[in-house]
Amino acid sequence: MKTFGFGSGSTSGNGSHRDKLRKKQLVRRSVLESLETRNLMTTGPQLIGVQPNEGSLIALGASSTPTVLHTSPRELVLRFNDGAELDANSLGGIQIKRAGADGVLSAAYLTTDLGTNGQAVVDFSASLPGQQGNGTEIFFTQSSRTVGPVGKPVSYPILSVQGQRINIDVNIAPAFKTTANDLVKAMNEDPAVSSLIVTTLLRGFGTTVIADTVTTGQVLPLLGAGSARASTNFN
Repeated sequence: MKTFGFGSGSTSGNGSHRDKLRKKQLVRRSVLESLETRNLMTTGPQLIGVQPNEGSLIALGASSTPTVLHTSPRELVLRFNDGAELDANSLGGIQIKRAGADGVLSAAYLTTDLGTNGQAVVDFSASLPGQQGNGTEIFFTQSSRTVGPVGKPVSYPILSVQGQRINIDVNIAPAFKTTANDLVKAMNEDPAVSSLIVTTLLRGFGTTVIADTVTTGQVLPLLGAGSARASTNFN
């Protein structure tokens, strides 16, 4: 007959076993808490609140209801988590950007019909949001040629980028005149150009010839970032 320990003698053994398990759990918990502390310490400063000089605390986070201020703040106090160590030399990395009336950071832009009397209206919008795109320029020239850019149709304009200026040379050769579609496609297919500007045919006909009517020899700047947009048929 086998005897199983259910008495005072076995209780002592079971208690000892429980004590060992408890010690292991305490050690494991201590290690986990230590790791959590280290993780918190390696995380950079956390912005926990923004307080304007007038009005309520500004809500943070994409899930928060946007805070509407009816008075333009003169001062914003940024509050970080307790124990955050801020390097005074890095404060230049804090930027506050202004959005338009719709709450969206609009891009600098230029909308024009390129002299076509509204037959084709083209929009040039800066690829970078907000005022970063202000100062981007477009400069048109004309030439007559029977050879197009490498691997592209002859009617495509020849493009080049100099800083924030995009030079656009349209083709005025009778059989290969640049159209609105040619301009839009060429601009968006060129990596250097599209990194600065997104070009869109807003309305009208893409087959409209723009080579003869574009304004040449004049710098056309992209402006209006962060403000309401309006378009018209410029002539």
